[in-house]
Amino acid sequence: MKSVSELCRKVTSGGTPSRARPEFFRNGTIPWIKTGELKDGIVTEYEERITAAAVQESAARVLPANTVLMAMYGATVGALGILSEPSACNQASCALIANEEVCDYRWLFYALLNDRPRAVGLATGAAQQNLSGRTIGAFSYLTPSLVEQRAIADVLDALDKKIAANVAIQKNLLRFARANWALKLAGNAQVPLRKVVAPGLSGVWGEADYSAKLSEKVHIFRGRDLQDYVAGTQLDLPERFVSLAQAGKRIASVTTEIWTAGSGSLGPSLLVTPEVRRGFDLPIMYSNFVRRLVALPGQERHLTSAWFAMLAAWDAGDFQSFRTGTAMPNLDVPALLSGVKVPLLREAERREVSKWAELATSLERMRENHALAALRDTLLPQLMSGKLRVRDAERAVSEVL
Repeated sequence: MKSVSELCRKVTSGGTPSRARPEFFRNGTIPWIKTGELKDGIVTEYEERITAAAVQESAARVLPANTVLMAMYGATVGALGILSEPSACNQASCALIANEEVCDYRWLFYALLNDRPRAVGLATGAAQQNLSGRTIGAFSYLTPSLVEQRAIADVLDALDKKIAANVAIQKNLLRFARANWALKLAGNAQVPLRKVVAPGLSGVWGEADYSAKLSEKVHIFRGRDLQDYVAGTQLDLPERFVSLAQAGKRIASVTTEIWTAGSGSLGPSLLVTPEVRRGFDLPIMYSNFVRRLVALPGQERHLTSAWFAMLAAWDAGDFQSFRTGTAMPNLDVPALLSGVKVPLLREAERREVSKWAELATSLERMRENHALAALRDTLLPQLMSGKLRVRDAERAVSEVL
C-alpha cells in the first residue's frame, strides 16, 4: 500500500504562486483551468487563458502536462481531469504530479476515479463542500508494479480515447453544420426570433419518487444537459416522476422545438426533434430552469435556422444582454426574442441545413459512449482491486473497439 503523497513528486492545494516558466507559455499565455472544466478525462477545452504577469499577481499555480487535478470545493468536488498541456489553476483544485519512477499518472487518475465516492463522502462543510489536499494525499492504494500500472491504464485509456473520439466527431459535425448554415446567410432576409417562435409552457422538476399523483417517469433536461448534448459529451439526465397532466402538456412526439437554458449559464440551446426524442429510453421533458420555444403557425420550417442563429448569438456573447438578475442570472425571454435575428432560408437551403442539423444532433455516438463508459466503469474497480487480470480486460475491450 502506498499513499498518494508517496506516489507523487508533489501534491499541492494551496494558493502559493508558482514561478511562471517561460517555456510553458504560448504567445505569452497559458490555459486557465477551472474546476467546472474537469470532466473526468483529459482536459482539452477551456474558456480562458492567463498571462505570465497575471499568474505572478494571483494565487495561480503553473503545472506541467500530465498533472492530475481533483476539484476540492463546491458542487464539482471530486471531479477529475488530466492536463493535456502546461496550464494554470487556482486553489480550488488539488494538483497531483506523479513520480514517474513509481507511478503512471494515468493509473493514479483511475485510482482516484475509482475512489471518488469515498473522497466525496469525506468532504465537509454545510454551505460549501470542502475536500482538503491533505485528505487526498493520505489516500492509500494497493500499488502494482509500474509495468502493471501502465497495462491497466492502457486498457481503460483505450475506452476513454474512443469516447473522446466520438465526442470530437460530434463536435465537428456541429461545426460543419453551423458553417454550412453561415454560408447561406447572404441574400436572405432576417427577422427577429419572435417572428418564428413563441415561449411555450414552463418546465417542471418533478419528484425523485413515484406516487399515485406523480406516476409518469421521465428524463429531465437541465441547462447544463443542453450544453452537454450540443457538445457531444456523455449525458447523465435525472430520472424524475411527474403527473400525467404535466407530462401530457409538455411531452410532444412529432413536433420540433427549441429548448434553451433559462438560468445560470445562459445560452446553451438544443433543437429537439422527433429523432432526438426517440433516442431516449424514457420521454424527455425540461426543467423549470429551461425555456421552451415553439414554432409559430407556418414557421416550423425555420426552426433549424433559428437554432443556429441562437448558437451564433451565444458564441458572440450576445446572451449577456439577454439576462436579468445579478446573483442568479435569468434569461430575459422578450429580449432574446427581439435580439436574435433569424435568416429565412430558401427551401433548398433549408433542406440542406436541416440534414446537417440532424447529423449533428444524432444520438448514435452518444449511445455508443454510454456503452463504452459502462464497460469502463465495470472494469475499473475490478482492475484496481486485482480481481480481474489485464489480459481478460483487454479481451473485453477488444470486442467493442
